[in-house]
Order: sequence, then C-alpha cells, then structure tokens
Amino acid sequence: MLVEYGGTYKNKIDEYDVIVDDVKSTLIYGVIGVVFILTVYFRQPLAAFFVAIPLFMGLIWSFALTYFVIGNLNTMTAFLFVILFGLGIDFGIHLFARYLEDRIAHQDVRTALDSMMIQTGQAVLTAALTTSMAFFSLTLTDFKGFSEFGFIVGTGIIMSLVAMTTVLPAFLRLSDEKLGLIRMKEVWGHKGISRSGKPFPAAKPVLIGAVALTAFFAFNLNKIEFEYDFTNLRSNLPASVAVKKKIDLISPFNALSASPTIVLAPDKPTLDRIVSAVETKIEADTETPTIHTVRTLYSFLPDMQEDKLDIIDEIGDLANGEGAKLITGEQKERLDELRELLDVSELTVDDLPPMILRKFKAKDGSRVHFAFVYPDVQLRDGKNAMAFADDAQEIVTDAGETFYSSSASIVFSDMLRLMLRDSPFAIGVTVTIVFLIVVVDFRSIRSALLVMFPLLCGAVWMCGVMYVFSMKLNFYNMVALPTIIGMGIDNGVHFYHRYREEGPGSLRLVLRSTGGAMFVSMLTTMVGFFGLKMATHPGLNSIGVLALIGLFASFFTAVVVLPSILQVLERNPATVPEAAPASADAERAPAAGD
Repeated sequence: MLVEYGGTYKNKIDEYDVIVDDVKSTLIYGVIGVVFILTVYFRQPLAAFFVAIPLFMGLIWSFALTYFVIGNLNTMTAFLFVILFGLGIDFGIHLFARYLEDRIAHQDVRTALDSMMIQTGQAVLTAALTTSMAFFSLTLTDFKGFSEFGFIVGTGIIMSLVAMTTVLPAFLRLSDEKLGLIRMKEVWGHKGISRSGKPFPAAKPVLIGAVALTAFFAFNLNKIEFEYDFTNLRSNLPASVAVKKKIDLISPFNALSASPTIVLAPDKPTLDRIVSAVETKIEADTETPTIHTVRTLYSFLPDMQEDKLDIIDEIGDLANGEGAKLITGEQKERLDELRELLDVSELTVDDLPPMILRKFKAKDGSRVHFAFVYPDVQLRDGKNAMAFADDAQEIVTDAGETFYSSSASIVFSDMLRLMLRDSPFAIGVTVTIVFLIVVVDFRSIRSALLVMFPLLCGAVWMCGVMYVFSMKLNFYNMVALPTIIGMGIDNGVHFYHRYREEGPGSLRLVLRSTGGAMFVSMLTTMVGFFGLKMATHPGLNSIGVLALIGLFASFFTAVVVLPSILQVLERNPATVPEAAPASADAERAPAAGD
C-alpha cells in the first residue's frame, strides 16, 4: 500500500531543503566563477588564493561571533554567505589591484604596501564602514529577520575588512618578497595606462539624460507593488502538488482550514462567552468576512440535547404504551429495535473519542478550554492574513474581557506588518548614516553629495526597471536593498578617492585603473547573485534578479554618471573639484607610460 503525506509542515520541510540545495549550488558555482574572474583579471594563478584566504578568515570570525550572539540562522540569513562573499572580496580586489599597479610601476614592496594601505586603504575603510552601517541600521528594526540579517552581514563586513587590512598585506609581502609568487604582469586592461588628460566624452548630454531618466523613474516609484501572495514565493514541489490534488478531491469532507487560530479560556463559562463574541463578529461582518466558524470541544456534542431527549422520551412512551401491545409479527420486531435505540442518555465530553479529546488536553493530561477560530480566506495571501488577524486576534466578550488568539497566521501577519513598517525607516536611517560617514571621510558636504548622487540614481533606476517590467518587492528580495546601497556607495567612494588623488584631468586614468577594479568587484558579486537567479526557489530567484539589476545600475552610474558630473565641473574653474592633499608616505613614481 502506498501512503503519501503532505500539508503545511511537510511543505515547510521540503521548502527548507530546496533553499539549502539552492544555496549550496550557488556557492559552488560562485566560488568557481570568482576564481576564474580573478585569475583572468589579475593574470596571476594565485590571485584568488591571495584574496580568498583573508576573506574566508574574516567570514569564519564572523560566523563564530554569530554563533555566540545569535546562535542560529533563519530563513532570511540562510543565504547570507553568498552576500558576504560578494561584498567582502571587493576589499581584497581593490587593495591587490593597487598593489600590483605600484609594483609594476617599479615601486618596492614596502612602498607599494604603504600606498595600498594609505591611499586605497582609506577608500576601502570608508566603503566598509558605509556598507556595514547600511546593514547595522537594520538592527534598529523590531523585525527579527531584518535585525539578525543586519547584524550578521554588518559584522561579516567589519571582520572581512580587518582580515583584508592585516592578513592580506602580510600575505603579499611574504609571497612577493620572500617566495616570489607574484608575477609582475599588468592587470588585464591596464596595459599602456597613462594620464592622457582627454575629457570624458559627451559628459553634458549623458548628465542631462541621467537626470531626466532618474526623474521619470522617481515619479513612478509609488507604483511599485509588494507581493502579498506568498503562494508565488513557494517552490513548485511535484510531490506536494500531487498530494494537494488528492486532498482537493476530498475537500467537501475537509472544508475547514487546517490553520485555525486558538483562543485560550480559564473555564467553560468564559469559553462560552468567547464563542458568543466570535459568532457575533461573524454575523456582523457580511461585507468582508474573514472568519468562517468557531469550534470548541463542546462543538462535537449535539445541540439542544435536553429538547431532543424530551422528544425521545415522548416517543418511548408511545413505543411502550397500551397500543403497542396490539402490534405483532414483523412490525413488532421493528418496534423492539426502536425501543433499544430509544435507550439513550445525554452525551458529555467524556463520551467523545480519544482522538478528539487528545487535541484538548495539556501535556499533563488535564483538560483545557480553548476555541479554534477558522478563517474564511486563504491565509497564504498576506492581505488576507492581516485582515483575518484584525478580526480574530483580539476578542472582547460581553463581560468586557479581552482575549488574544495565536497561530502561525497571526505571527505571519504581525511579521508582515513589522517588515512593511520598518522597511522605510531602515532605508532612511541607512542613507542618512552612509551620507554622514562620507561627509566625515571627504570632510566636505559637496564631495559627499557627488559620491551619493550616483548611488541614488542607481537605486532609482533599479526601481524604475522593476516598474517597467512589473516586478514586485517581496519578503525575500528586500534583503538585497542594503547590498545594493552598500555596493553603490562603494563604487562612488573608490572612484572619487582615486580621482581626488590624481587630480582634475585624470578621469580616463581613473576609469581604467580604479574603474577596472570596480568592474571586477561587480562581476564577482554578480556571480554569487547569478547563482540565486538560477535557483528553483522563487524567493531566492527574486533576490538574484533584483540584485543583478541593482548592481549593474549602481556600477553604470558610478562609471558613467559620476565621471560626467566631474567633467562638467572641471570645465568651470569655479567648480573644479579639489585634489586630495599629497601624502609623503604615499608618493609614487609615475606609472608605466607616463
């Protein structure tokens, strides 16, 4: 005999297995992709080794701290290794690229390391602080999924920064000076790099187009919708679908929802008042009903037992009366059967089957009084779940008593409300903190605004693409937003730091040097998220799609819009951006080709 089982809990287990399998495959393909990209870009067989070892050390430190502070991962943090891997490796890419650039320019190891740490290290420090603060701001929210996610990723970024600024320099010095493992080959795309002084092409038209496009997308931001139907975010598991179809065949006999909410009462009279209050709600709410019925242990007993027993007694009197003695033959046999059926007494809860009684007993075996409130709507839809919670979560009896119900759907509703409430707050705090850190770094509000503008453009463009293609925000892909903000500000910080170091007229040089490292950083991060894009779980898939759009938009605005702004400012002596003060420790000889 074939026995199949399904339902909510089985589906959750299957869903978890799908997420774990997707994350594992994403990591495998991501690591392979990152190793390939770093090897090609740096033209160093051991490039991935130099960058990955400090990164993995930082991640191990981070997860160790997570174990002691939080203890375990949840649905929103299960795939954070992909995010941390993509964000943490960026620091190593920028530092290693700068080190190679200086070594190829015939700087000794000590000088190249000093330049790497003092010049690029400052940009890396600011990028790490802004990105980590973008995630740490999530800890201010009440929604546990956001707060834990923000703590783990923010901590991971700080740990990755510490490893990259302590372990990586030691690795580079040992590998280059002692072991000779670093090849003096120019980074891919850097051959013949020099300060040409040529202006960035079509700067003003690009800037006008970017502002117009940003304004158009910003006007339509309020049209982006949230995905409330969580059915669209669940994996289409063949086994679960097959069981669901079979359950639907018996739906007329299983009309009640399998996910009622429960109200606990201290005694039977109070329970009766709770039931009466719920039934009053059902009768009053005729336009948008969300409650189907309310059931208790006593719902399994027949209604109006006393009246029915009186009628049975009257029938018994007739069956045993003088007239019954005249009945003979087959009719008498049937009358005798009827007399046996009339020998009944009032049913009590003690007469109910153990299978029913078991649901209404505490762990110690004592009987408890509670009511099941069954929904009349599909609770997989978030809007329905919140409407049902509005009707069923708080129950006030005629005696003025207030009772609160609890169930998975009620918790889901509260979680959804917290997420929707906290998201705008978290984003606002994130942008504010990031802006303040950039102001402190550059010691200039003007420079901070220049760095922030591409970030805001990229974020708005990403939302614009969502609007154009009717994409929705959901419970899963919202975690990609801090990542995109972090990456967006990182690009601007790295580009503008190098531009201030080189001075006006260096846009093409910065694009080919720092811009190249930015491109590789974007690729390595996108590799991880592309794995999520290929995931079979719709929620993880949506993270990958949104992250890929956001990462490309933030990179494009950093290497096209920001240079266009700087080029326009350079043309006017009154607005030309100032160069960073020279550092004696960081002075370098001219690069090859100068």
